[in-house]
This record gives sequence, structure tokens and C-alpha cells, in this order.
Amino acid sequence: MGAEVIERYDALTRYCGSLGHDVPFGYCRSVQGGLPCRRTADCWNEALPVRRFLEEHYTEEQRAAIFAPSKPKLTSILEIVERAKRRSQVP
Repeated sequence: MGAEVIERYDALTRYCGSLGHDVPFGYCRSVQGGLPCRRTADCWNEALPVRRFLEEHYTEEQRAAIFAPSKPKLTSILEIVERAKRRSQVP
């Protein structure tokens, strides 16, 4: 499948409850380190055949990563702080 196939819905927009404004599907499809947002299937299920799209374009392992529970916010914050500390220590 060519790139045009995976990008065929990218221009469609929908309201994102997490961000509070409309976003294109292309953003939702790539926001999680190149993988779709874990809420993509729920947010887009009425607008397009999103579950079939995910099955066609992502492996079972990728789909498991997409739908894995998110880390607790405190864990994410601590990881960000740790990365910032490491960057500031680099000469």
C-alpha cells in the first residue's frame, strides 16, 4: 500500500476533546511517536472506518502499543524532568 493510501483521510477534521479544538486525522494518526492516538478509534468511529483502517495499516504489535493504557501523569512528569536534567548536564 502506498503512502497516499494511509494518508487518504488526513485532511478530515474532527473536534479533539483532549486538545479542545478541531484537528485533522493526519495529526491523530501520528501523534503518539508516529502511531495514532489511543483515542483515535473512539473519536473517529462515526466519521470513517477507523478500526478497519488501523487493522490495514498497523501490525498487531503496533495496535497493542496504540491502545496500551497511558502512563500515570506523575510518571510522565518525572520522566520529562529526568530528560531535562540529562540534557542540561551535557557539556
